[in-house]
Amino acid sequence: ELISSGADLCISPVQRVDGAGKFLPTEEIDFSGVITREEALKKLAYGWKGFPMIACGKLGKAELYNNLRFANKKIHEDEFMFHRLLNKCKHIVQLKEAYYFYVQRAKSIVNTEFSMKRFDCVEAKIDRANFYVDLEMYNEAIAILHSATSMYCTYYEKIKEFNEETMQRLRELKGAIKITFKKLKPTIKEFKRKTLIRVFLCNFGLYRWLHNKARK
Repeated sequence: ELISSGADLCISPVQRVDGAGKFLPTEEIDFSGVITREEALKKLAYGWKGFPMIACGKLGKAELYNNLRFANKKIHEDEFMFHRLLNKCKHIVQLKEAYYFYVQRAKSIVNTEFSMKRFDCVEAKIDRANFYVDLEMYNEAIAILHSATSMYCTYYEKIKEFNEETMQRLRELKGAIKITFKKLKPTIKEFKRKTLIRVFLCNFGLYRWLHNKARK
């Protein structure tokens, strides 16, 4: 499919299975076929349904990976890299059928007890938002940054011990969100997400209440 379509990158849905080989529920893809770089970046920003945010299930030209590296000493390391990978493609093809089967073990990252390392994903989204700012894709950047604040709040609710190390990590991430938001404020007309990020920065208690209410 990669050769026949002339695309630079081929994406296959990932079918998750448990240790016994039983298929687990998997998010359905919202399309199959060939899309451009710009279309792919937009889909990634707003939520690419069925896009597996892991290195598995991808097949691309070798030159795409020149000068690309996974983030060091991070979990969710894939999240730091995929926007950069897509930006190097002219065309991407997504398949309908899963060709990669992922065994979801009981002691995997998603099933183990929560730790502050999960906030690496928030950091990755902030990094992605800044990448989109550099591309002058400002509406997409604000969507990604809002996703970062939402995830920050989700993980915040799971913290069991607020020690100094934990508080320092939270301050660093909130500061990074603030810096990115300042870059975006003059360019964005998207009122809802802009307002919610402002609430996150100015009144986190209110933001938590709004966030938790929206999830019910």
